[in-house]
Amino acid sequence: IDVGGHIGLFTMYASQFCKTGKIFTFEPMNENFNLLSENIVSNNLKQVQHFNLAVTNSNSPVKLYLNDDAAGHSMFSESSRSVTVNSISLKEIFDKNKIEHCDFLKLDCEGSEYEIIKHLPPEYFQKIDKMIIEYHMADTHPELLDELMQILKSHNYKFEIKTLFNDIGFLYAIRYDS
Repeated sequence: IDVGGHIGLFTMYASQFCKTGKIFTFEPMNENFNLLSENIVSNNLKQVQHFNLAVTNSNSPVKLYLNDDAAGHSMFSESSRSVTVNSISLKEIFDKNKIEHCDFLKLDCEGSEYEIIKHLPPEYFQKIDKMIIEYHMADTHPELLDELMQILKSHNYKFEIKTLFNDIGFLYAIRYDS
């Protein structure tokens, strides 16, 4: 599952290793989604299903604040420009697509990662083997990253953190009972 698919770079990379399974990619911004769609078609990625949706903790429209960086639109970094997009929860992704097992979950969703993980029902963690989460706001809201790590620990994930800047980094997680 690729949350924050942007134009499909990670999806195209993952497709090299996912020959028998499926890749579900979610991108809320129309411009990015259109390029994602073109990349899927031009690379003949039959195993990819893509959705023009944000992933949040709910299944309702949300406001995304626009950033000059087309990969950095966010529900949390307020700006003078915004768009409203439809969203879906991670639970609904599993349920609607009848996903019983997720080998790899990528979350690159500009601050929504905390709410997505916080609101995922406990039994769904058993379906996810590995995750990479780009975390945000670590400098201004370190408690969010602390809570995220506690949730993952409580569901038997071991993880490693790679800090990029004061506010952002990557959390690599693997469930050790899988």
